[in-house]
This record gives sequence, structure tokens and C-alpha cells, in this order.
Amino acid sequence: MSIKKICLHIILAFSCLFAKGQAGSGFIAANKQLSDSLIKVLNNHPKADTARINILGSIYGKAVFVKEKKEALVYWNEAYTLAKKLNYTDGLLKCMWWQGTFKKSEGNYTEAHLIFDSVIAYKVPFETAASNWAKAASMYEKSTIFITANDYTSALKYLLQCTPYYEANLQERTLHVYGNFKKIFTQLGNLEKMEEYSRKIITISKKMGVPLSRYAIHYSDIAELRLLQKKYEEVKLYLDSAKYAIPRPGETMVNASYYLRKAILLWHYKQTDSADANYKTAIGYAKELGHNNFTANLYGWYAEFLLECGKTAQAKEYADKMLTIAGSKTLLAEALKLKAQTAFLQGNSHSAYQSLFAANLYYDSAGLEEQRKQINYLNAKYDASRRENDITQLTLKANEQQQRLDRKSNFNWLLGISLLSLVFVGFMMYMNLRNRQKIHKQRITELENEKKLAAADALMQGQEEERKRIATDLHDGLGGMLSGVKLTFNNMKENLVLTPDKVERFEKCLEQLDNSIGELRKISHNLMPDVLVKFGLDEALRDYCASMSGTPHPVVIFQYQGTERSFNNTSKLFIYRIIQELIYNAVKHAAATEILAQLTVSPLQVLIDVDDNGKGFATSELIGSKGMGMKNVKQRVEYLNGTLQIDSKSGKGTSVNIELYI
Repeated sequence: MSIKKICLHIILAFSCLFAKGQAGSGFIAANKQLSDSLIKVLNNHPKADTARINILGSIYGKAVFVKEKKEALVYWNEAYTLAKKLNYTDGLLKCMWWQGTFKKSEGNYTEAHLIFDSVIAYKVPFETAASNWAKAASMYEKSTIFITANDYTSALKYLLQCTPYYEANLQERTLHVYGNFKKIFTQLGNLEKMEEYSRKIITISKKMGVPLSRYAIHYSDIAELRLLQKKYEEVKLYLDSAKYAIPRPGETMVNASYYLRKAILLWHYKQTDSADANYKTAIGYAKELGHNNFTANLYGWYAEFLLECGKTAQAKEYADKMLTIAGSKTLLAEALKLKAQTAFLQGNSHSAYQSLFAANLYYDSAGLEEQRKQINYLNAKYDASRRENDITQLTLKANEQQQRLDRKSNFNWLLGISLLSLVFVGFMMYMNLRNRQKIHKQRITELENEKKLAAADALMQGQEEERKRIATDLHDGLGGMLSGVKLTFNNMKENLVLTPDKVERFEKCLEQLDNSIGELRKISHNLMPDVLVKFGLDEALRDYCASMSGTPHPVVIFQYQGTERSFNNTSKLFIYRIIQELIYNAVKHAAATEILAQLTVSPLQVLIDVDDNGKGFATSELIGSKGMGMKNVKQRVEYLNGTLQIDSKSGKGTSVNIELYI
């Protein structure tokens, strides 16, 4: 029996079935569940727009078999009608492609070809991912129809056209494209190309993260070639790689082919028992498949194995089985040749001669049949060439018509450009008007902001003037009066005769009077510090921090950094008031023992940082606070075009950071 012929037969059968073996009942059930969920989405989107077309496409696109596609026609009809109405090219092309696959599923290949050709020839205004997909998918579908018709020249033509798309956009169909190449080269006996595309399928599957169990079977096909080349060590390596895909549920042809190859390898290494077990396993899968010629092939292989093992009676039994179910003349001849061998070994020369004579008759007949097949194949190639010539003529006519259309369209382009120019001028005028309105509104907003700032400035200036007046009244009026009272008490002390007890009480009164005068001067100084006017911001803040530092007050440290700058009186006073208020809050509310105030001056910016180690507080407490202190700080910061950030947590102190852009 010719090992090459039998193995190629198995490879072909496997290749043809592998692409179809992926859709099982679980796949159909999963698709139905997904389609039901998509129908719910569709019901929630009644608007007749492109989104609804895409949802409809997702629903009818889940149909796999003819029965399912017939049920999905109602969704396809709505999608097709709506896509034409909205002139939605992507949706229309997808609908046309699906219609072609439906016709193909029904076996109406002529209409399917026409529809796929329409998709491929459809002129789109500009390419999109969806239009490129539809055209490539149509080319792939045409190749599968041509393979079914054994027109491998046309099939290769369309496969070569769609391959660049599927290699640039790796997906499940990329593997199917390579699978079609593999089928064609297997049928043509080009084993090198068959191995090349087997390896491509393995490489791309790894790149796409496809599970090993789904592509490992291709290692078994490469092992088939190594058997023909008698490279048995490589056969073992490839079969070991393929074992992860075996057995494949429901794919008896694939399983039988694998175990046959493994049996041949084991017999080469004289592992008789293991080889026998694998032959029987292969035959079991073949019988389950119910394909008579394939099963007859395996009976023949097993009969040859039994003959070499010296089991003539068993070999005759399987040769008879092969003869009973063989459906081709070649297989009948092989079965008769096996019967002749077993008869000769059993000493029945007459029976052996009869079987050999009958076998030769079948071989001669099979040779004539091969000739007829070759003639049909050549005729098919001629028809393909003639169709190619017809296509060329049609293409020339189409080019001539296209040139006429191009000449007509030149005027339309000129008219369109003129209209676009008018639209552009109108658009620019509209944008200019909008910009002018926007600038006008912006100017109004700026004037309103300036008005608010002027009002705030007047309010704050009024507050400072009032502070100055109160400070002057306190210092010159009440301060002078208290100083006069102190002089009077001192004169009385010299002229009065007092007991020691009363002298102590009198001294205490004078001390309280001194403290009152000092506190009055401090209040007056804080309201309007003279040192700010006379010596500047740095000295005024140092003087204030020194006055707030020491028992019973915390340690207050002031640091001045950066360049020397002159500020206007308002800015200088507001910076002083901000730092004064922050230090006062830390002394009064935080119970801090250390306070650090920093003033950093640069040409374009002023930074204020006041940190304390007090008890801290939740910053959310500031929201809705009725206190005037922090409110005045915020107003002054906004006036000076600044930002305020407070970072404080209970028990971890407070840090206030202010940035002023003045």
C-alpha cells in the first residue's frame, strides 16, 4: 500500500474538517444567550440611527447555521433598509456581506459570488475599518466557494488579495485564511507549502494567545510529512507537541489520523504492543466517523502491520473488511492485493493469483479515472483563464466609463470648491463676529471685576483709615489721660502719709495703671504700627513677632527671604495684616509653643508661610464660620490676586501657605 497516498488522503480529510469543527453545540448555545442579551439592548434603543444598525448587525451576525440565519433575516432586513435610508456605508457593506454568506450557506454559490463581488467593487467615499473588513471578508468567502468547486487558481487569487489585510489585523479569520492555503497546497501535492502554512498557523496562534489545544494538531500534520521523509526522530517530536490537542471531542477524523501516525512511528521502533493499541484506537475513531473509505484505509494499514507481525489469519480478516467497505477502485485494488498476500502465506496459490488479477484490473481502471480527473482539472484551469479574460474586458470597459464619469465630476468638483469657498468665507465672518462678541463680554466682565476690586479697595482703605483714627485717639486721648492720672498718683504718693499695708496696695494700683498704659500702647501700635511706615515691612513684622514672643506667649520666629522690593502702601499694609492675623490666631486658638512665620519675596511673587505646633483643627470647621479674622485674610488675599491653602489636622499643628502675585 502507498504510504504517501494514504497519508495525503488523511491530511486532506483533516484539513477540510478542522475549519468546520470549531462550532459545537456549546458555541451555538453561547451565541443564543448573547443574541438574547443583544435583543434586549435593541429594544432599549428604538431610535432609527446608525447605533441601531450596529446592534442589529451584532444580532444577525451571531447566526451560524442556515436555520439560525433564516430566523435572523428579520433583523437583517431592518438593518439593510435603515442603512440604505441613512446612506450608512459601513452598515450597508456588512449587510451585503452577510447576505452573501447566507446564500453560500444555502448552496446558492452563483448569487453569493455576485453579492461578494458587489461588496469588493463598492466605491466608498473614504476607507474605514468596517469597509476594509467587509471587502477582505468577501474575498475570503469567495476563496472558500472556489475551493469547494476545486477551482484552486481562483481561490488562490482571492486569498492572496485578502491576506495583507488579515496579516495586518490578526484575528480568528487569519488562521482560516492560512487554513485555506493549506487545503489548496495539500490537494495540489505541494507538501513544502502545506508545511509552510501549518507553521504559519502555529506561529500566529501563539502570537494571538490561542490555547495550545486548538493549534497543536498542526504539529501532527507536519509529523505526516516527516513520516514520508522517514525522519522518525522529528516525527516523534511533532507528535509529542500534537498530543495536547488529542483526543478532540467530536472530531473523530483528527483523532484517528493522530493515532494512525503514532502507530506507524511505534512500529518503526518495533514497539509492537503499543503500535497495535494505537492502530485499534485509530480504527475505533474511524468507525465512529462512519466514513467508509477512511475506515478502509485504516483496515489496510492494520492488515499490513499484522502481516509483518506474522499474524496472517488476523491480517486476512481485516483485508476482507477493507474489501467489503472500500468505495474507490484504488482501495479495492489495495484490499485485493492484501488478500493475495495472505492467501500466498497460507499456501493457497490459486486464490492468491485470482486476487492479484482482480487487483490489476482495478489499478488499470483507476489509472483511467485519474486521467479523466486530470483532463477535468485542465478544463477547469482553461475556464478560469477564460473568466479572467472576461474580467479583464469588463475592467477595461469599466475604466472607460470611469474616465467619462471623472470628466463629468471635474465640473462638479469646481462647483463644489466654489460653494465650499463661500461657506468658508461665511464661516470666517461668523467666527469673527463671535470673537468680537466674546471680547466684548470679556471686557464687560473685566470692568465688573475692576468695579468689585475698587469697592473692596475702598472698603479696606476705609477700615484702615478707621483703624488709624482709633489708634490716634487711643494714643493721644486715652493714653494721655492715663499718663496724667499716673503723674497725679505719683505726686499724691509723695505728699500722703500711708501705712505699709496701704503703701503696698497703692504700689499695686500704680503697677496696674502702668500695665493698662502698656496694653493701650500695644493696641494702638497693632491698629496702626508706626514702624511699618517708618522702617518698612521687614522691621515691622520682626517688631510684631518680638512683641508676641515670650512668656506667657509662645516663641514666634520671623524669617525674611528673597529680594528687596518696594510695595505700595496698600499692599504693604495688607501683607502685614495677613501675617498679623495668622500669628494672632495661632496664639489665641492653637495653644502653640512655637510659631514660624516666613515671608519670601521675588520679583513677580510673594510667598507667606505660617506654621505652628498647636493642637490643629479640622479644615471643614472653616466652612460656615462666623469669625471675621479668617474672612478678612481671605478678602486681602483675593485683593492681592493670590491663593490660600490651609493644611491642618487635629493634634498635628497647622500650616498656612499663601501665594500673592503682585
